[in-house]
Amino acid sequence: MKSVTRRVIAWRRVLIILIAFGLVIVYQVVQINRSIRSANFIGCATNLRSLWQMQFNYAAQYGGPNQSLPTETGAAFWLTLQKTPKPMIEGYEPFF
Repeated sequence: MKSVTRRVIAWRRVLIILIAFGLVIVYQVVQINRSIRSANFIGCATNLRSLWQMQFNYAAQYGGPNQSLPTETGAAFWLTLQKTPKPMIEGYEPFF
């Protein structure tokens, strides 16, 4: 009778340890996903900041006395930044 009780207690300990490891792994996966999401957010913010800076550099250099911004939008805006005498952007840079 004692050996059966010891086996049950041993299996309970193994089960508790496996559950604990499972919880630790789930926690680590959640943290990794948060890190990836944060990195993507920072990358996007950096790209938007660069775009904003290039837009105002264009206005300062080629906007005339009023320092007007380019009127183009979307893909045409990128082409405008590439077709200046001294290109603001060297080539097509996809931002994903």
